[in-house]
Amino acid sequence: MKTTTIILLCCLFWITCNAQHTQTERVAKLPVHGKVTDDRNSKMRAVLHGIHIHGDVLHFRIGLLNGSHIRFDIDFIRCYIRDRKVARRTVTQEKEVLPLDIDGLERPVVEGRCGKTVVIALDKFTLADNKLLTIEIYERGGGRHLYLKVKNRHIENAKPLN
Repeated sequence: MKTTTIILLCCLFWITCNAQHTQTERVAKLPVHGKVTDDRNSKMRAVLHGIHIHGDVLHFRIGLLNGSHIRFDIDFIRCYIRDRKVARRTVTQEKEVLPLDIDGLERPVVEGRCGKTVVIALDKFTLADNKLLTIEIYERGGGRHLYLKVKNRHIENAKPLN
């Protein structure tokens, strides 16, 4: 009896994870309609092309463009909520938001003079007026770190994914 219950729970977990992965793949294939925010650093560019919502999951679609001939090896992507403005000598609080799924990092490399699309799936949330969602993309062994700052009004304007 216990083994059938465990097998059933494993199957349900696989179905929900697989469904989540197909939604992030769907968002990655949507057409690009402008940008929400962007960041540039040494011929590397990260552009947040859109925020989509499906159920209780927010999907952030990020385009990475490498304008140099040196490839960009992605070390990790980090998402956290922090204060918008920090006065000098005050303590800042950062709350890390763990992604449910990241699509596009099967091969975490942006070749020279190429681009890549990455979709990050996060649980739904909203922000206070004095807070920002910051998405950091770090280069392995390099200094071209990219920071995307997303305001609450951008999140509230998320487009539904049909």
